[in-house]
Amino acid sequence: MNRPKTRPETSPRTTPDASDETITLSPREILAGITFHLADEGIAAGVDVDSQQRALRRLEKSKTRFEIAQRLWLAFSHRQRLDRLLSRTGTTYRVRPDRVAVLA
Repeated sequence: MNRPKTRPETSPRTTPDASDETITLSPREILAGITFHLADEGIAAGVDVDSQQRALRRLEKSKTRFEIAQRLWLAFSHRQRLDRLLSRTGTTYRVRPDRVAVLA
């Protein structure tokens, strides 16, 4: 079966673990996930680009990576995934009247 190729910088990676597969996300992938889930949950229509760049610099400077067992991630709802990404990276947001989220 032919599968579409995915770009490594936007595709979660899985690595073998003693009991499970582990999903590992880079700072850029973390922000892509937050952006997706904010829109998917109808919380915001988009994310302020400047706030995304500040958040990316903060996550890269702290060498933040997000790791989670694949079986746990797959069991989460989209809202639970968003909440986990936000809490594990210390990221918050507010939504402006124009429905654009500003990350902090």
